[in-house]
Amino acid sequence: MKRFLLILFFFSTLTLVLGTPHVSNSPDERANTIFAELFAEEQSLEISEPLNLTTGLGIVYPRSTIPFHDSIVPGSFIGFQVLTGAIGFVVGSWSIELATPLLAVLAILAWHSTIRKLFKHDRLADLSAFFLMIHPAFWYYTGRTMMHNVAFLAALVFVLWFVVVQPFKRWSWPDWSNFVGAGAFFALALAIRTSEALWMAAIALLLLWWSRQRVTWGQRIIFVGVCLIALLPLGLLQQNVYGSVWANGYTTNYNYSQDRDDGDPVDDTAYLLVETTFEKLAGAVGGAGERVADVLFPFGIHEANILRNVRDYGFLLYPWMSLLALAGGMIVLARKDTRWRRLLWITLGLAVWLGIVYGSWSFSDSPDPSAMSIGNSHVRYWLPLFLLSTPFCALALQSLSEKMSEKLGDRMVWGVGALCVLLSSLAVFAGDDGLLSTRARLFDYEQAREVILSETDADDVIIVDHADKYLFPDRSVIVPLRDETNYNAINVLLTQVDLYYFGITLPPEDVAYLNEDRLVSEGARIDPVVTVDEETLYRISAVE
Repeated sequence: MKRFLLILFFFSTLTLVLGTPHVSNSPDERANTIFAELFAEEQSLEISEPLNLTTGLGIVYPRSTIPFHDSIVPGSFIGFQVLTGAIGFVVGSWSIELATPLLAVLAILAWHSTIRKLFKHDRLADLSAFFLMIHPAFWYYTGRTMMHNVAFLAALVFVLWFVVVQPFKRWSWPDWSNFVGAGAFFALALAIRTSEALWMAAIALLLLWWSRQRVTWGQRIIFVGVCLIALLPLGLLQQNVYGSVWANGYTTNYNYSQDRDDGDPVDDTAYLLVETTFEKLAGAVGGAGERVADVLFPFGIHEANILRNVRDYGFLLYPWMSLLALAGGMIVLARKDTRWRRLLWITLGLAVWLGIVYGSWSFSDSPDPSAMSIGNSHVRYWLPLFLLSTPFCALALQSLSEKMSEKLGDRMVWGVGALCVLLSSLAVFAGDDGLLSTRARLFDYEQAREVILSETDADDVIIVDHADKYLFPDRSVIVPLRDETNYNAINVLLTQVDLYYFGITLPPEDVAYLNEDRLVSEGARIDPVVTVDEETLYRISAVE
């Protein structure tokens, strides 16, 4: 039964992979896919875009990427693209979209093994792994295979597995070999989401302190040393891609304002603006408390946002999981079990931290900002919390079953489990952001993509609002139209390329405004070419 559930879970997460067109539902997924495939095929993370340099504008690039010199590079951390690209290099590019579901299955197995080792209870381990597998956040973002969050979570689970279970003992390998594995996966987690370094380091130090009687100094040194060594290739890649060992897609900005239109090489270092966490901390040492706050709380502290987001995305979106976890937490408080207490304090501490950091931010992942959706970024950023909540869900259900007869308790466990599967599957697959609706949208995107590609040439540039997630890299794109910088660049672009706009069909009065007012100063006009459903491709042409 356990094997069957894992197989069923694995194939259910391929809803957006099997039999679907090669397009993406979000700019993050599109960028991750493109750069992973590029790394698999060419061991590169750079896409040439000379227009950015020759025009001196730096605006020809899709979302989730950044322009750098005459290239387009990842606009985020590069660990996930490198990991999946390396898998694609070894196995084949077809395997890239399978990496996240495979990592998720392995993480479920490792979590099961870790909980069983910690609490010496088979059913508790079974239920913890089960609740991880069916938690809507984990299930859904495993299905969004080119999002990096589940891979990050899996790396953290593998760290715990190596430290707690110490699997290499089965082959009579020395104890320190497990800390080699733990250090390597800790480095991988950092490479995938470097922004989580502070709380990862804090929890690691706390766990090392609690286990100081069992973990030797030699093992600690090996863990840290392997982690640092494993991060060296990341630093070298960042040096190659962004011009600095410490830079990434969030901290790098290339200033095109002083570039020359002739396209001659310029000095990258003069325009590379990198502000790393380490530099912020160094500035904070001088007594600048505001800099410390910037590092710890990059989005500020906004109490109303925190309360609303924690309520919506921590509880109301999947109350069957949240209520079980709360019940489990209450049971732990009533007990005097050190291991359970420590797990509870870690969970609560991380909940406060992530709740403040990400809860303060208002994400716009949906056309309706007020909609509560599983596709909202809070859900994926809080995945570590949902992982830690699963043993408490298991404890609540197990404790309830123990108050009944064995036969009745088993039936209750199966009944509650089946109900949770039903509710979670509805959250994952139904609704506007559910995997089934998302799958249908991919076919709509492919239809629009084919029409646009047939109406334009390979060297044309298309201004888009959202279509970059399926038009790039087949066409160079600028995002969005309604931006003064992009409006002002039109006359420059028209001297070098054919220019189009693709977006929601404009009402006649908007077209008249553009042609009689806004575009006149740029020496241009806009005319419809072809309509696809509710969107239209317009040609932007120069006028005398």
